[in-house]
Amino acid sequence: MYRLHNEITMNTMDTVQFDFTQVKGTFDWNLITHEFTGSPRFNRIFGFYSASKIAYADFVKTLHPEDKPIWDYAIKNSYPRESLRCEVRILLKDKSVRWIRLFGKISYNEGRFPVRVHCTVQDITELKALFNELKESEQKFRILADSMPQQIWTCDAKGHFNYCNQAVFNFSGLTFDELKEEGWTSMVHPEDIGESSRIWTESIASGKEFVIQHRLRNLVGEYRWHQSRAIPQKNSQGKIQMWVGTMTDIQGQKNSVQELEKKVRQRTKSLIKENVSLARTNEELQKFAYIASHDLQEPLRKIITFSNRIQQKYHDDMPEGSKAYLEKIISSSQRMTRLIEDLLNFSVVAGSDEQYVPTNLNDVLALVLTDFEELAREKGAKILHGELPEIVANRLQMSQLLQNLIGNALKFSKEDTPPLIEIYSRKLSPGKAAEYPELHDDTSYIEISVKDNGIGFDQQYASKIFMIFQRLNHDDKYKGTGIGLALCKKIVDNHQGAITVESQPGKGSVFYIILPENQDISHHDE
Repeated sequence: MYRLHNEITMNTMDTVQFDFTQVKGTFDWNLITHEFTGSPRFNRIFGFYSASKIAYADFVKTLHPEDKPIWDYAIKNSYPRESLRCEVRILLKDKSVRWIRLFGKISYNEGRFPVRVHCTVQDITELKALFNELKESEQKFRILADSMPQQIWTCDAKGHFNYCNQAVFNFSGLTFDELKEEGWTSMVHPEDIGESSRIWTESIASGKEFVIQHRLRNLVGEYRWHQSRAIPQKNSQGKIQMWVGTMTDIQGQKNSVQELEKKVRQRTKSLIKENVSLARTNEELQKFAYIASHDLQEPLRKIITFSNRIQQKYHDDMPEGSKAYLEKIISSSQRMTRLIEDLLNFSVVAGSDEQYVPTNLNDVLALVLTDFEELAREKGAKILHGELPEIVANRLQMSQLLQNLIGNALKFSKEDTPPLIEIYSRKLSPGKAAEYPELHDDTSYIEISVKDNGIGFDQQYASKIFMIFQRLNHDDKYKGTGIGLALCKKIVDNHQGAITVESQPGKGSVFYIILPENQDISHHDE
């Protein structure tokens, strides 16, 4: 503890920078005549002021009675050492007490008899007060440190252990001498000692804060995880005077982390198992789609073909009731065919692994509009569009996306109003992109809007229409399977984008498709 006190004293004294040269004096002591001849400062220290010669008896009277034996002992032992050294208190005429430090060199005559002492005297009252204050502060520090549950220790500038609080003793069961001899590293787990020593050595050399998590042995031989930290204490010149360290038990936190990691591993294992099962299911669905596209469509094609032949051959001879039944058979078969085709398209898009390439959406739109030329002419539709950008995308899926949206706009048009379809694009601002949680901050996006003046729908169903088999209008004049918009949603999801819609009954709809300008494959793995 003395070393700790000494380090604290050095550090504090460096900060105080007390100038003791202002209270230093000299005097010459004639051992033959026992007279003192002092400098002006010596006279001021002892209160002699204008006296030029001071009798030894008068000097002795200034000594504090309790310290007179110290002076006598110093005189007795000064002759063998040939020097006089001591610290004593003096009593001044105003009853004030001052501490002084004396250092004298003894002169001898030819017969080696002491004849004179040349002395320096220094008033160290303020220094003594400072030391007493530091000693009191040290005591308070010890009381405070010992009352803390956290383990606290200190080292000198070179890393030599010199103090620890009671918590260290309580945890380790070691004595101060044992800790001082081997240092705090004697508590470290053998597997952690190498890294701990390396980081500690680097901190001592560099003066940087020491921080590490390692296992420390307690008094029953159990190792518990701790976070050890040591901060260098420096003087005004930046020189390290000491290190103050703490050791905090984090075993509870480690247990929580380990338990969490265990649950993550279990959940990951479960997800892998579920993904394998899902992949198997997807494979089976793709097989089903293949069967549906080949085996189921052929019987339906024959049903439609032969029903049409019957209708054409026996139309005039067929009862009215039978005609209605036959028309329902043909209508249902045709709807079933469309449903199978849409399901096939959806399954193909869902399992698509086609490459993403630079795709000019103007070229894609031109081909899609060619497919709708006849239908648009029949309905008197007007289709307006601006310049569309080039993006990295799956070209076939972009064609399916625009085909479904334009096809819906033509299909769900009002009977008394020619369809008006407007297709435009713009670059999406970062602020606007932030409104979509599924988008990424590090990606630039474009927005394509497809607007129509058709029958529209209530906005409360905006999210429902993107679900497979969901139809809002079941009127027979609006043919559909409820898969088209679900297919659009799947295509946009495949491209790591977003799709929304705004609509009002009787006032049409606007579909907003958000797509990245460049595909980041890393996002597809998320």
